[in-house]
Amino acid sequence: MRIRTITVAWMLGAAVTTFGQDGTMLKQKLAQMGAATKSNASQLSGYQWQESVSVAISGHQAPPRQSLCRYAADGTILKTPIGEPADDPAKHGGPLRRHMIEEKEEQVADLGKTVGQYLPPSPGLLLGTLARGNVALVPDQGGPAVVLSDYAKSGDKMKLILDPASMQAIRIDISTYLDKDRSPVIVQVQFARLADNTLYPAQSTISAPEKKILITTANTSYVRVAP
Repeated sequence: MRIRTITVAWMLGAAVTTFGQDGTMLKQKLAQMGAATKSNASQLSGYQWQESVSVAISGHQAPPRQSLCRYAADGTILKTPIGEPADDPAKHGGPLRRHMIEEKEEQVADLGKTVGQYLPPSPGLLLGTLARGNVALVPDQGGPAVVLSDYAKSGDKMKLILDPASMQAIRIDISTYLDKDRSPVIVQVQFARLADNTLYPAQSTISAPEKKILITTANTSYVRVAP
């Protein structure tokens, strides 16, 4: 295993030099990744699953929001709330408490908009980043990784850690910031495999350290509902 790891790292190091010359091999790898991702998305669209979203603010975690999810014909995700509705914390603590909650809700919404600029990755932004020469293939602990700099915003970075066999992303790491005040935002998406080898986003975290907000999403209980 140690020899294989060193060999892979050496091959990737040589590849990065090649990419700097004409980018042909990198384009081929991105094309493989795109084809594998498209095929996987087609497989995943036939499933429904349960989503659990937990929001922690200043170390205090609200009850998780749970939904039953499935894909619509146009590729959007339809969510049906399940479980008992969470008690409204704004009922407790008076106007000041409600004001604080409303402020944080706005910040959580801003986080959602920011993350939406990266997930799912946009083919147009990928090609634009490649055209600017801001894409590199580098070795990573889990396999090769595609690193995109200045992808959606100046100074941001998105890393796609790939499965060497399938060239599918098995983890996504994003470092970016909010538009309003440039507060840092850190995102990680960890993928897992179903019994038929389909990849799915098992868990994601969105962290805004300066805002003291942490959003964790877990996807479980996948059931195939379409052939």
